[in-house]
Amino acid sequence: MKSPFQIEGYENKVIDSCGQEAVLLKDALPSLQYLTAQGYQLGIASRIEDICGAYQLINLLGIAQYFHYREIYPGCKMKHFRSLQQKSNIDFKEMVFFDDDRRNIRDVSRLGVTAIHTPDGISEPAVRNAVFV
Repeated sequence: MKSPFQIEGYENKVIDSCGQEAVLLKDALPSLQYLTAQGYQLGIASRIEDICGAYQLINLLGIAQYFHYREIYPGCKMKHFRSLQQKSNIDFKEMVFFDDDRRNIRDVSRLGVTAIHTPDGISEPAVRNAVFV
């Protein structure tokens, strides 16, 4: 995906600068809604280099309101999580992290965060199981 993004057509599709549609994974929005309804504070962390594009995409996809904390900049996930911990005052052992990249899972789990590998993306069952651990 390449920014800038725009809303297009009567279906309000989010399209990147190359004409490719940006879509959420099937279970992403229901998972965010469920966790928010349960009172969880959510954060998002990304190592993306196109910081402005990432924020634009989060807003256009309609998910920005679910995230209390945002760490979106190049760097390692451990740095992101240390910053999330400082801002939220939530202990690492109380955090759950989902990612499709095993390297991120390995790094973040070293901090004591419950890190769940989701190679096919986030799923409602994975989210519900994680919060009942």
